[in-house]
Amino acid sequence: MLRGKYFILVLIILFIVRLLLQSQLVIPLNRLIMPKASGLFFIFMGDAPAYVNPWKNVLRVGIYSEDGVHPTANRMPYTGLPFFLVYLLVRDDVIAYNVVATLQILLGTIAILFMANLSYKVCLDTGQSKKIALISGIIYIILATLSLTNLFLDGNILPDGPGTSFLALFIFHYYEYLSTTQKRHLSLILSSIFLALTCLWRPYTISCEIYS
Repeated sequence: MLRGKYFILVLIILFIVRLLLQSQLVIPLNRLIMPKASGLFFIFMGDAPAYVNPWKNVLRVGIYSEDGVHPTANRMPYTGLPFFLVYLLVRDDVIAYNVVATLQILLGTIAILFMANLSYKVCLDTGQSKKIALISGIIYIILATLSLTNLFLDGNILPDGPGTSFLALFIFHYYEYLSTTQKRHLSLILSSIFLALTCLWRPYTISCEIYS
C-alpha cells in the first residue's frame, strides 16, 4: 500500500499532524488535570521519575540511584537510556523530555503506517478486492492518527508507547515471515528484534494485546 517515497511522504505528514495534536490538544487537556506535568510535546507523570532520575544521578554522583545515595534496581535501566543519551548532550530536563517524546511520537507514526500496510495485506490475502484493502488501510491510518490515547502514550516519558510501537512492528514482520516466500529470513530476523525490544521495554504489552 505505502512504499518508498510515498511511505516517507505520508510519514512526514502524519508526524506533523500528530505533533500538532499532541501540543495543541493532548497537552492542554493533560494540564487541566496536572498543570506542571507536561511540556510542549512531553508528559511527565506516574512512574516517569523512576526511569529518568537514576540516569541523572549517574552523571551527578556516579551511581545508578533514584535518590542519589542507594543503588536502584526497581526499574529496567535501558528504558531510560534514550533520555540519558539526549540528556548527556543537552543537560536540560525539559529539552531532553521534548526530544524523547518527539522520537517516541515518530516511532508511533512509523508503527501506524506499518499496521496500515498490514491491514491492506491481510485484506488481499483473505480474498478482498484492492479497493476494500485500500479503504481498510486508510481508515486505520485516520483512526490511529486521531487516537488521543496513542498520542498520550507516545508523548509520555514511560516505556508504554515505545513498547506498543515495537509490538506493532513485530506483528507486521512476523506476518510477512508467515505469508511470503521472499526475504523470509529478513522478516524473521526483524520480527525477532522487535519482539525482543517489546519484551525489554514493556513485557506486559504482549499479554495485554493478546487478551484485549
